[in-house]
Amino acid sequence: MLKRLTDRVHVYAGGVNVGVIATDNGGAILVDTGANESNARKMLRSVRDDLGLRIDAVLATHAHADHFGGNAFVVKRTGATVHAPSLEASVIRHPELQPIFLYGGAAPPDALRQRFILADPSPVDVEIPHGPLEIDGVTIEVVALRGHSPNQVGFVVDGVFFCADVVFPAAAIEKY
Repeated sequence: MLKRLTDRVHVYAGGVNVGVIATDNGGAILVDTGANESNARKMLRSVRDDLGLRIDAVLATHAHADHFGGNAFVVKRTGATVHAPSLEASVIRHPELQPIFLYGGAAPPDALRQRFILADPSPVDVEIPHGPLEIDGVTIEVVALRGHSPNQVGFVVDGVFFCADVVFPAAAIEKY
């Protein structure tokens, strides 16, 4: 499931694609972590076994559970630092905010408390600004993509644009 896009950039393809950016010191930066611990466990194994890299950092595009649901597991297993845009960081730290927002600020019903909407909380170590960002010697351009989520961002590395849920395949649009 791991696909090489450039010398440095890979994607772990799945229900939610996870970007994998290799650093010069044997580390990796993840773009999102997938929906849950199960997805994250498989992805970590692949990054370790197929690329021989350790995970040092996570970049969150936005605070929807299917994109940061693996964060808590990744941080527990690797000690990675988590970087997220402001506002999105609040929901990542306090995921119960997502179903509350979806239910107009009131206590949400059980239907809005399922794992696709409600992830485990994750620390956010660094709130990232728009513009250039450098992590472990890798220059990353942070691009504002507000709309799908209030402060969603995308990341450009070596000509690869990780834009999360800005682009959907026609099949997904037809299904949902």
